[in-house]
Amino acid sequence: MTDVFVKCLNERGAFVVVDGEKFLQVVPSAMKEAISPRSKDLPLSTAEIGAMRLVNADASTVVDIYGSLSERRRKGSGLVAGTVPYFHTVQSLSKPEARYALEILLDWNGSRIVFDNDDTFSIVRGSR
Repeated sequence: MTDVFVKCLNERGAFVVVDGEKFLQVVPSAMKEAISPRSKDLPLSTAEIGAMRLVNADASTVVDIYGSLSERRRKGSGLVAGTVPYFHTVQSLSKPEARYALEILLDWNGSRIVFDNDDTFSIVRGSR
């Protein structure tokens, strides 16, 4: 990524963080404290998931997709607050990478995923 691109985004109130080889996090400058790059900790896996694109998606939809990718059931059925205005991948991702991306989107909406011991997960309000 070029410095000119980053400068242009910064001038428009965006903050950019390169997160490993496949991820670029672009958020409003007011959210820069919320960025927590962790892709380097992901296990190496084969890319299985093609391009993903979400536009004005409810956070509940993100949770449903996460459940499918993780092969875990969600405990509880309460509405998950928030919206993902735009998310797009251009490279195929492994399942751990795709789950990571969805976890980031939920985290930005104030929700996090907590794994339970019985192949389930819960949604908890509050950032990481």
